Amino acid sequence: MSPDLSTRILLVGDMHLGRRPTGLPDELGPETYGPAAALQRVVDAAVRHRVQAVAFAGDLVEGSNDLFEAYGALDAAMRSLLEQNIQVVAVAGNHDTRTLPRLAAELGEGFHLLGAGGTWSSHLVRSGASLPIRIVGWSFPDRHHATSPLDSPPPAPQAAEVTVGLLHADLEDPSSRYAPVTASALRAVGYSRWFLGHIHRPDPVAADGSPMYLGSLTPLDPSETGVHGPVLAGLDARGQWTAERLPLAPLRWEHRQLPCPDLVDPRESLAPAILKAMLEWRRAAPEAEELQALGFRMELTGRVAHPMQIAHTIGAWDLPSLSTSADGVRLFVQRLRSRVTGDHDLQQIARRDDPTALLARAILALQDDPDGEPAGRILAQAQVALGDLQAHQDFAHLSAEHKELGRAELREILVQQAYRILDARTADQEVRRGSS
Repeated sequence: MSPDLSTRILLVGDMHLGRRPTGLPDELGPETYGPAAALQRVVDAAVRHRVQAVAFAGDLVEGSNDLFEAYGALDAAMRSLLEQNIQVVAVAGNHDTRTLPRLAAELGEGFHLLGAGGTWSSHLVRSGASLPIRIVGWSFPDRHHATSPLDSPPPAPQAAEVTVGLLHADLEDPSSRYAPVTASALRAVGYSRWFLGHIHRPDPVAADGSPMYLGSLTPLDPSETGVHGPVLAGLDARGQWTAERLPLAPLRWEHRQLPCPDLVDPRESLAPAILKAMLEWRRAAPEAEELQALGFRMELTGRVAHPMQIAHTIGAWDLPSLSTSADGVRLFVQRLRSRVTGDHDLQQIARRDDPTALLARAILALQDDPDGEPAGRILAQAQVALGDLQAHQDFAHLSAEHKELGRAELREILVQQAYRILDARTADQEVRRGSS
């Protein structure tokens, strides 16, 4: 994108100033990996790429308790951007519904809050060499908003401008309490592009103009996989739209499976296998100039002769010790789970008349015929037991979205637990046979 012949904006997803990233080793602190540091990288990138505006898609601030921390970081960023004649626009998300309007009032005229109070408003970004870009936005009027923002029609696009929408919303979830919208409804408005906040996993930059989630500016917990950073977008002198994600986040999370059916002695060979896999994944990772740390959530998979040996091996490890460096990037394992199972002949075990036969039959029903009557009965009993557990006072603070467990996810959990019990019983039987 030629900096002299384009109108350029830098689009920023959920930032959550005031929140500390979780899952990191103690020595990887917020001064490098937190939201305030990520905001400074946005400022530097905006100046470097000579953009005309920076646009934030909501949840700039974690909550009302973070007002003071957020003000300091935003005020410093605003001053740096305004010194370079870079405009700042934003919409409020569900986290900063009350905080962001207060900050906007304190930050002054250079900060343009769009759609305050659940309305639609816009800001025009101009450059001398190409069409102007009009950014239209809507802000959360309250922490929850169960209807579509499009129920109140946004302004129509104008012929002499390119219009993009900036929205904090839940896409394709009509039951959501966070401004539910559909991609088809957004396209029907007629804007060139829609950039969304709320979901922290970033979408690939869409070449066809499909609504896309910008994702969190920097990963805030280990579930936020993928390459994070703002999106640089704009128009060249011919009116051609270009967009690319700038991989500015110094941290990336990966969820990986490590097959390990051929380990002879896990106590000796498992750690080298994990290290080899981490180094291979590092070499295969997309290049990012700013990358400093790569964290893994790892699952060991496969059928092995002695699954309990693997479970005992990883149970004895000090997880922070599974850390190394490669090419100047810190590699570490944040979570390690064993999903290996014994190499059982389930059909043969199921023909027996003992408790292990019941386990084998349950596994076969859930794995081979998940829609059959036996599997349905097992799942129904599990749902009742789970409901009783969730109703306990110790779990009353959890919201409904954290309690929901789909049928497929519940089935996977039951199969894994059944395998674990079967593996443990088999190992116990082998010990008793060996001692007799």
